[in-house]
Amino acid sequence: MGILKCLYEKKELDVDTGFFSLFSFPLIKGTPATVLKNLNSVVLTESTAKKYFGSVDNAMANIITLNKEIPLKVTGIAKDVKLLCVFFLADPLWPSFACTFF
Repeated sequence: MGILKCLYEKKELDVDTGFFSLFSFPLIKGTPATVLKNLNSVVLTESTAKKYFGSVDNAMANIITLNKEIPLKVTGIAKDVKLLCVFFLADPLWPSFACTFF
């Protein structure tokens, strides 16, 4: 039996299946159009994948558990990036935003 590793993550983002097609987050593993296609799929950042599984390659297709009850299959790895987003509310019906990676 393997070693069970329990870690608490503060940063979690729930997104639509088209997130990686709409935004240009660089993926190390996985395809933007399909990486979140299936229910209970998860994309980890490069640093999170290494923290939990030792390497990016070891993380792919493994299962992690969210909130001790929801199994999620690792279907992609996103490059660690810093993100700056600015939201504009010039028109409340059509808010716009701009994001930059650095």
